[in-house]
Amino acid sequence: LKDTARIQVAFTKYSELAADLAAVLGGGVTIDFLHVNTDSNTLRITGTAENRDALVRAQDALKSLPAVESLDSPLENFLERDNITFRFNAVLKENVYHNPPAE
Repeated sequence: LKDTARIQVAFTKYSELAADLAAVLGGGVTIDFLHVNTDSNTLRITGTAENRDALVRAQDALKSLPAVESLDSPLENFLERDNITFRFNAVLKENVYHNPPAE
């Protein structure tokens, strides 16, 4: 039973992260790659935005997520006007998508 509790505490709820991303990323944005590093609490997203407006909306939406501590959006994201290949790097707040500690 202790082993089960230890596993549960370390479990990361990626489905909640995916649901949060899907809820805030609207039309005009396609995610091609999503990587979460639980050791460093970082998130990397790459994809395509139809235009700069869609890219800015996506950037603002990601920044507004309660789990996001900071978001880096390289200047290269904004060089094209349409059909933009983008990359976002985020630092996530610690333990946001983890189970609460066992009592």
